[in-house]
Amino acid sequence: MKPWALLSYLLRYPDEGMVETARAEVAALPRGPVRDALERFVAEWDGDPSQYVETFDLRRRNSLHLTYYTHGDTRNRGMALLRLKKLYRAAGLPMDSPELPDHLVVMLAFAALAPEGHGEAVLEEHRPALEL
Repeated sequence: MKPWALLSYLLRYPDEGMVETARAEVAALPRGPVRDALERFVAEWDGDPSQYVETFDLRRRNSLHLTYYTHGDTRNRGMALLRLKKLYRAAGLPMDSPELPDHLVVMLAFAALAPEGHGEAVLEEHRPALEL
């Protein structure tokens, strides 16, 4: 599994068997800083849904919806969401998810599947929200 796809998998709402699958996928990555960071993450992660809910919520600082960080719940956010959907479609990956297009899990899945450079550009555009 590519690192972007693995990160998308790790950040979705946890379900049964997810921890074991994630640990196996991390162990299969080539040695290096990405694998080292993900090994530290999965060593501490138990897949507890309450931990997920406590970590990610609708406060701007902890939201997985990246346009919420910059736009809040405004009309401008609606335009940003529409722009993302169009961008995904233009890259040959139309949205087929119940999640909004700015959800980090969706963006990371797009980065894993999109033509070279497209996914990285979307993530770079939302870097301030990611760094927060």
